[in-house]
Amino acid sequence: MFINKIKTEGPQKHIYEELSKKHKIDFENIAKQAAMSYGNNLAIGMNFNLLKDDSNVDNFLMSSYMYDNFDEKEFMNSLELMRPDNMWGYY
Repeated sequence: MFINKIKTEGPQKHIYEELSKKHKIDFENIAKQAAMSYGNNLAIGMNFNLLKDDSNVDNFLMSSYMYDNFDEKEFMNSLELMRPDNMWGYY
C-alpha cells in the first residue's frame, strides 16, 4: 500500500532534504572509536568499492553519510521494480 501511495503521489523532496541534513549532522557528531576499529572499517569500505572512481577520494570519509542529489526519475524507476511478485516478506 505504501509503495502504491508513493507511486501515485511521487517522491517528496522535503523527505530527501531532511535525511540529507540528518546524515550531515550524524557525520559531524560521529562517536569516537578505537583507531584499529576505525581503520578496519575504512579498509572494508574501500574493499567493497565505496570509491566508485577517483572523484570521490576527497569525500571518502563521509561517503556513507552523503546524499549527492535528488533524482526523481531514478527513484521512480527503482520503485517500479518493487512489486509483490518479486518481494520477500519476513515475519
